[in-house]
Amino acid sequence: MNADLGGEGCSADIVGAPRARGSAARRASRLGDGFFPGKGTGAELARSCDLARETAVAHGRDPGAIELTTGGNGVVGGRALEEAAAVQELDGARVIVPAFLLYRDTADALARFGEEVISRVG
Repeated sequence: MNADLGGEGCSADIVGAPRARGSAARRASRLGDGFFPGKGTGAELARSCDLARETAVAHGRDPGAIELTTGGNGVVGGRALEEAAAVQELDGARVIVPAFLLYRDTADALARFGEEVISRVG
């Protein structure tokens, strides 16, 4: 995926995968500017992000230059606080929250999520 960042000639190549998998992490670190493992537990995401950083070093790249975007299976639900804290420890640039899971009374659900999860981890 190539995301236009708004500057002249400025773009980022983000390599993603539907789940936290090794091949996408290695490819992101060799070729991309970012890595987005679509979903996984905090532990699965940590393994993939560690692999992405290790691969960057092995290819002479700065591991901090690989921008991480994470999803996390449990960022919404009964273990939301624990999963969000685990994702935060990855030093990701952003976390994708599957808002469709908050479809009932969306404004109230997002406000509760902000109070119950984001304000505590963030």
